[in-house]
Amino acid sequence: MMLRYIYTVQQFIVHRKILQQYATDPQLQSPTILDIAPQQLYAAGIRTMVIDFDGVLTAHAMPVPDPMVEQWLAACVACFGREQVFILSNNPIKARQEYFAADKNRAQLFISRRKKPFPDSLHAISQQCGRNPSEIMVIDDRLATGILAAIIAGTKAIFITRPCVNFAAHPVREGFFMTLRKIEQFLCKC
Repeated sequence: MMLRYIYTVQQFIVHRKILQQYATDPQLQSPTILDIAPQQLYAAGIRTMVIDFDGVLTAHAMPVPDPMVEQWLAACVACFGREQVFILSNNPIKARQEYFAADKNRAQLFISRRKKPFPDSLHAISQQCGRNPSEIMVIDDRLATGILAAIIAGTKAIFITRPCVNFAAHPVREGFFMTLRKIEQFLCKC
C-alpha cells in the first residue's frame, strides 16, 4: 500500500501540468456521467470505455449503480458492445461482482491486482480489446487515481466534477473522499 502512495505522489508531480488541465478545462470534464453521450464518444473514435464505480456510477460503498446510471450504462453497452465497456474500481466488493456477473448484457467488472493510478489495468484492457490507448476513454472522479492512470497509460479521460455522494448513508467516508478530491484539485492549481 505504501508503494502505491509513493508512486501516486511521484506521478502526480511528474504529470501535474496535465492534471491541472483536467482540473480547469471544461472540455476535459463532465458534471456527471449522465451528461456524457456514448454515441458522441463513439463518433469521436472512442471504442472502449473504462468507468470508475465509486463517485461515478453511485455513491461510495453502494453495491450497485444508481437506477438512472443503469440506463446510461445500458446505452453505453448498446453503443460499444459489452466486450468494450469495463467498470474499473479500486473497491470491487463481492456484491458488485455479483451484480455485473448476473446479467450478460451489463458492462464487465475488471479486477486488477494493482489499484489505480497504476496503469496496469488500462494496459491489460487495451491488450484484451486490441485497442490503441487513444481509442480508450476513462471516466473517473479522482484526479490522483483514474485520471492519473489514464494519463500514464496514454488513454483519453473525462473528469467527473460533481461526483455521486450520499452523506446520509456514509458521512465519514463521503467527507473523506470529498476532502481528497478538493486537495487534489488544489494541488493541481498551485
